[in-house]
Amino acid sequence: MILNKKLKIVISLLAIAVLAGGIVWAYQHHYADARMVVSEKSIEKQGSKEMPYERVVRGIVPHKALYQMEIVKIHAGSPINDLTGEMFFKWEDNCEAWSTDHRFTIDYFYTDRPSVSVTSHFVAWEDKRGDRIQFVSEGYTDGILDEKTRGQSHRLNDRTGVVDYQEPQGLNFDLGKNFFFPAQHTVATIHNALQGKSFFNAVMFDGTDQEGPSEVNVFIDQKSETKKLDADFANNPAVDASLLNGKSWDMRLAFFPEQGEGSDLSTPSYEMKVRLHENGVVSDIVVEYDNFSVRQKLVALSALPVAKCNNNEAL
Repeated sequence: MILNKKLKIVISLLAIAVLAGGIVWAYQHHYADARMVVSEKSIEKQGSKEMPYERVVRGIVPHKALYQMEIVKIHAGSPINDLTGEMFFKWEDNCEAWSTDHRFTIDYFYTDRPSVSVTSHFVAWEDKRGDRIQFVSEGYTDGILDEKTRGQSHRLNDRTGVVDYQEPQGLNFDLGKNFFFPAQHTVATIHNALQGKSFFNAVMFDGTDQEGPSEVNVFIDQKSETKKLDADFANNPAVDASLLNGKSWDMRLAFFPEQGEGSDLSTPSYEMKVRLHENGVVSDIVVEYDNFSVRQKLVALSALPVAKCNNNEAL
């Protein structure tokens, strides 16, 4: 790797969850009160339901999407002068579980060194109750494998959790009560938006790297629900605009590592702005770092076949 910290080009609440790794970079914003304490009471209330967010789960549309990446802002002192790439995302319904697939490739161009090409592939299987996840992630720099993770995590009876990695061997984490896996976090975020809430705070573990869980603050702009559909989507035959006609919201997410480097800071490691739809589609993403910001623009979108399940199998 050329730089020292991992730059995360994010799509998911990933599933926005959606996290894809690249070169390491720490994001700093200067407001001391950015980090907020997880409301155990509110999350436990949500997590204790027999089938959390059942209405939202039934509204998720399996789909695949392609996003093009571009620099939208470069600050003084940034070593990067351009960036190009694309992200592919797929969210499938396997009756009792979700499966998600993230693939990206990014070329970084620098002012004082050769360009770097980063590719990554992350696949996860997550049961719809949000109690278990299996994951595999691979990252390459200029075609050379430099990071691989593989493992699983599950929730215990007291709603805490454990994470065990097969690669790298010996790595594990303990998860506090009422954490979320990525697909369930997206579903819970949509649930809060539909309830008219403006803020949702939770701890999430996604398995995309070796860094462990993160606290995620989601700010939901309820006034943005009436925002008109981007005309570019209606004029793009590769985008199924019918998947973008339901309710949607502009959101800002701030990510704070729970363990390791940066866990003692009141500022997020990075932030992102997204347009999230009630069916799980993300139609726009901007990831903000200390020295630059990257937009992931939706250029292709289509629905995937709906799984044919018995009612008792789907949940």
